[in-house]
Amino acid sequence: MGEVTVRDVDESSVEDVFRVCSAGRLDNPLQVQGIELRRRWTREMLRRYGTCAKVAYLNGKPVAQLLFYPEFAAPFTPSPRRGVVLLRCVYNPFEEARGRGASTALVKSLIDDCRGTP
Repeated sequence: MGEVTVRDVDESSVEDVFRVCSAGRLDNPLQVQGIELRRRWTREMLRRYGTCAKVAYLNGKPVAQLLFYPEFAAPFTPSPRRGVVLLRCVYNPFEEARGRGASTALVKSLIDDCRGTP
């Protein structure tokens, strides 16, 4: 069956985000350009605010992701509130990971972080 684990994205695991969100398209030139933009954004978010993504792993393979950021990091928000997190997306593109609890584990991990529980 395999076990689903969740990790906060850090500098060492940034590429796992793209292994999920761009699965099967990593050689597409337009996708490569988009990845570079998102890579810079992700690293800037890590530097300024800490983690902004979580990745779920099934048997060590990245299979799902959750992207989020503090509301005050969104330049389009007219009156950002401290303590509010914007959930950007939860994405699980791999058939073998569907129905295995990867997305649920990602959301639970974010909720636990927001509550301050381990």
